[in-house]
Amino acid sequence: MEPAIQQLDIHSTSEAFEDYLERFEIWSMTKKDMKGDKIVAHFLTFIGQEAYSLLKTLAYPDKPISLPYTTLKELLLNHVKCTSFECRERAKFHKMIRQDNQKVKDFILELQRQAAKCNFDDQLHVQLRDRLIAGINIPGLEKELLRMPNCSFQDARTACINYEAVNELDIQSMKISNTLLSRHDELQSQGRSNLRSFNRDCYSRGNMKGGLTRNCKANNKGHIQSVCKTTVHFALSITKSGNLDPNNSAVLDDHLSLSTTSKENVHIQKRLYTPLGSFHDFIVDTGSIESIISFKNLKSLDPNVVVKPTEVSILGITGHRLPIRGCCKLLIRDDNSSYVPCEFLVSETGLSILGLKNLKRLKVELSLLVSTENSDALLKDLIAVCAKCSGGMKIQPIKLQVQGDPVFLKRRIIPYGLREAVHKSLNDLCAKGIIEPVQSSAWGTPIVTPLKSDGKTPRICGDYRLTLNSRLLKQTCTTMEAEDILNRLHGSKVFSKVDLKDAYLQIPLDQSSSILTTINTPFGLFKYNFLPFGLSCSPAIFQEVMNKIVSDIEGVEVYQDDLIVHGADKVVHDQRLIALLRRLIEKNITVNPNKCSFSVSSFECLGYLVDGNGFRPDMKRLAPLTNAPSPKNITELRSLVGALQYYSRFIPNFSCRANCLFNILTSNLFKWGEEQESCLRSLLKFLQSDAVL
Repeated sequence: MEPAIQQLDIHSTSEAFEDYLERFEIWSMTKKDMKGDKIVAHFLTFIGQEAYSLLKTLAYPDKPISLPYTTLKELLLNHVKCTSFECRERAKFHKMIRQDNQKVKDFILELQRQAAKCNFDDQLHVQLRDRLIAGINIPGLEKELLRMPNCSFQDARTACINYEAVNELDIQSMKISNTLLSRHDELQSQGRSNLRSFNRDCYSRGNMKGGLTRNCKANNKGHIQSVCKTTVHFALSITKSGNLDPNNSAVLDDHLSLSTTSKENVHIQKRLYTPLGSFHDFIVDTGSIESIISFKNLKSLDPNVVVKPTEVSILGITGHRLPIRGCCKLLIRDDNSSYVPCEFLVSETGLSILGLKNLKRLKVELSLLVSTENSDALLKDLIAVCAKCSGGMKIQPIKLQVQGDPVFLKRRIIPYGLREAVHKSLNDLCAKGIIEPVQSSAWGTPIVTPLKSDGKTPRICGDYRLTLNSRLLKQTCTTMEAEDILNRLHGSKVFSKVDLKDAYLQIPLDQSSSILTTINTPFGLFKYNFLPFGLSCSPAIFQEVMNKIVSDIEGVEVYQDDLIVHGADKVVHDQRLIALLRRLIEKNITVNPNKCSFSVSSFECLGYLVDGNGFRPDMKRLAPLTNAPSPKNITELRSLVGALQYYSRFIPNFSCRANCLFNILTSNLFKWGEEQESCLRSLLKFLQSDAVL
């Protein structure tokens, strides 16, 4: 029986129309002599009454039967397809990021579907590869893709699909484990045969003492520390609260801190006591969130404890499942704390593990030995990932508060020599998804086009002074004074300055706020999808957002688009810088490596030179001041005195020494003589000294 072709549903989507037409063409290929009028007749018969009436209207004054099939197809598709802006579709493409619960295959399919609307031509596979790597949203996999030489889209696609196929761990659990500094050692149930093997030779460990083979601390499965060639290793030891060296510690979270120690011990054990007087030794494992105890050991601690059912399951690093009998609560303490209630998972057999949750409850501090030989390579990888982030910050979109009626101003004339460059800049912003075209808007702001530092590329800026700024509700943010930031750097020897690329343009706006920022250009209207430069509230919004993002990372100071990382030594500094870069990657924040300074002993900050000894004026910035000629009027004198007051902390008794200059400003009568000249030059001489604060 010949398969029937359904009627065309004129209320369906444009994709459904395309599918129907493709199916009809496939059906036609199965028939002989299906050409010309014959294919048109079959098509008009199959589509049904509603579709035929629509097609008759679209073809008027011609009759559908008199037109070729290709024309009928074009009429239908043009009717159902909405007008597509290439820049808008590309902007959507470049903002695509895989969601945490989304399958990799589904994400790749969405990428390919969106790319079909972008007209990438011969750049299609390059764009697909770059967006797949940037949007895969699995940090470990993203690093592996970036390391692949000559990686094509097919290579990246295969690697992503294989990664998902072999990795059955929950994605959210992976994200939690990736934030820890050491991986989860493989947990295995130990039967009697394993216990008997303790006295046998074990050559895979690199020594002759038998035992359980554990993963190397470099996180290479199958390696162990004594024979692993990797130079980065970790070792843990217990430290009493408050006894850490402040020069060799860095905060991991609210209750855990890190410092250098020896790496002789593979297992760190901690003895815990119950109110019954019993005790048991647990292996401290910072790679495990939960604590585990075998049923036999639990009964030796407290024979009357109740084991309740639990749905929690434990997976080893190889993906195997550890048999869990249930869970229980115990009142325990260590040598340095009072009794606290702690939760344990109860296994059938195996080792007793003390995990992070109970370590925090017991207020245990951990010391961690970190070899810095490979920290530079890790930092290089993290910086490369940060530089490739795109699509804006992963934060709640900002809503602008407006009071007043909309304002629409006509566009300004752009010099003919700049028109092509301005048009190109607008297209670039559209391609990045920063702006997108709109047909109409109640708001319209003309643009100004100052040139960037290269002297050729115009910067697109809305002149919001005339439209939006006067109607925006003011926002404030607690911003540290420059002197406070400089004082917080005291005691640090190693510094990094991280510059955020296109700072404000990384903060997303909600839909209602986006239309407020519409700019009126000779090439049409465009609205900003991200916080634009020129808004009076942009600095406060950006400062507040960045303060929240890095508030829990010690040793990081924020001043607008500059993030300053500092530490007493390179180990502490690198730990803080790694934590910051991981946070930036998590929030999808782009950095500009060309404007960053990493691991330096001195750097320029807020108009000063900062090093391990303190801060002093930057002589390059002081040159115009120290070489300034004598003032010729009140205005020039007021400008000089204002600059001197900014650096007054470096001039002892500044108010007394500059008294004769203040007298002129107070009297408003300009009179310049030898006394005033001598006073000015002596003040400038102080700034040229080696005074350091």
